[in-house]
Amino acid sequence: MRKSAFFPLASTPTALGLTALLMAPLSSLASSSGVSGYVPLNQNPYLESHINRLMVAAELGAVKRPYAINQVRRAVQKICDVENVSKPALKKGCYVVKDYIERVDSGSYVNHASVSARYTKDSDLNDTQPTMAIANQRGEEIDAVWQLQGQAVLTYGDYLALNAGAKAWQGEVNLEDSYVSIGVPYLQLDVGYKPHWLSPFKQSAMLLSTHAPTFANVSLSNNTPLTDWNINYELFAGQLSESQNILYQGELITGKPMLTGVHFSISPAPGFTLALNRILQSGGGERGNGFGDILDAFFDPSGSDNTSENLSVDEQFGNQAASIVTRFDFPGDTPFSIYMEYAGEDTSRGTNYRLGNSSLSAGFDFPLLFNRFSLNYEYSNWQNGWYVHHVYRDGLVNDGRIIGHYGAELRARSNSGAGESIGASTHNLELGWQISPSERVEFGFSTIKNNELSSYDYVNGRTFSLDWYTNVAGYNSKISILNTRNTFDEKYTSLSFTLFQ
Repeated sequence: MRKSAFFPLASTPTALGLTALLMAPLSSLASSSGVSGYVPLNQNPYLESHINRLMVAAELGAVKRPYAINQVRRAVQKICDVENVSKPALKKGCYVVKDYIERVDSGSYVNHASVSARYTKDSDLNDTQPTMAIANQRGEEIDAVWQLQGQAVLTYGDYLALNAGAKAWQGEVNLEDSYVSIGVPYLQLDVGYKPHWLSPFKQSAMLLSTHAPTFANVSLSNNTPLTDWNINYELFAGQLSESQNILYQGELITGKPMLTGVHFSISPAPGFTLALNRILQSGGGERGNGFGDILDAFFDPSGSDNTSENLSVDEQFGNQAASIVTRFDFPGDTPFSIYMEYAGEDTSRGTNYRLGNSSLSAGFDFPLLFNRFSLNYEYSNWQNGWYVHHVYRDGLVNDGRIIGHYGAELRARSNSGAGESIGASTHNLELGWQISPSERVEFGFSTIKNNELSSYDYVNGRTFSLDWYTNVAGYNSKISILNTRNTFDEKYTSLSFTLFQ
């Protein structure tokens, strides 16, 4: 069982610095009201798919998640409360999301809950590699026979909410979605195991996703956009799991690295959003960094984070990654989105404005196609250097799982948690069919190809999935079939049944 880092985190200089810096104006905003909960993140695909349709139709598509529920209300007001909704999938979406918001408004509610049973058949397993994890499922392994997860929320007045959540499978219990929320629409503090997804992409995220278990963190953000340009921000600092492979003074030491992140987005025109993201890995054991060091590294990443004649490995701040995101939401009879991301690991050529080890991603999303269908396609390509680092030998991982793109785990990891330093490319396709108001089928297909300049003889990986959403005895349910061959030529076939709220 993972032990909580809640109280140690709250005492770190980084967390205290961020909290003091941004909580100061809280008193001036006290005339507003409205601490906000968050929509489930890769935990209730039934609800999340309906919310995605409404958000795209309202030109409010995500560049980060989880959605604040206050932002979902805006989409409901724009689409469900104004227009004469005639399309079956959108009409069903309005019904489902309105019902969800009614539960939220009761003040005490179950945000999500599910129980799953799975049968898995595997073959040709590679004993030198860790067990494969299910993409974006918080470290859950593909051969897990059962899984339980849930979150309950209790709101006190306008400014305080308590969130109690957990996820469990054989031999593992994590405090997912357990955090305290305090704040108002333009400044909300969340302390605990709140998840983060820094990307507009639905099926992967380069910087930070839900592939690894959530780490304890303190975050500050707005739950309602600022100004007519829909400005959104988020700052967070957290503590990753313990690593025994941190380089310091010529030796490998043990410690828990910090992860600090920043998000900023703006919509200068309806349907167009531009976003910037940064994450910084630092500290751990004797490599402690203070709030001032983080600010120096943020504004001068090349000078603080690249070794040179004037900067030794021990003086180096740590590890960084950044991304620039654009998203276009097009309303109309067939609403759709196009989004792109350019990301880099570290800087290039000794400058602060060139990203090194680049990654390029692009995708499109048709949440309503021919009234009953949906179509989503996403492509990602990254160079070597992603998630690995000469100081943090385990890389950008938490509890042994990469915190970003799930595909980066499908490379040789015998000597490092993040694996060998090679690039890869992925394709993800998802087709949905709303058969009736209570039944939906989704077909998924994905591929991954690791770069050939490697010490390992990889194969091209591929995954097929089929999900049937229906209703059993008054409960929403899902029957799933998964067949995959990963880059190590390991093969898995599974059948699962899930009941969820």
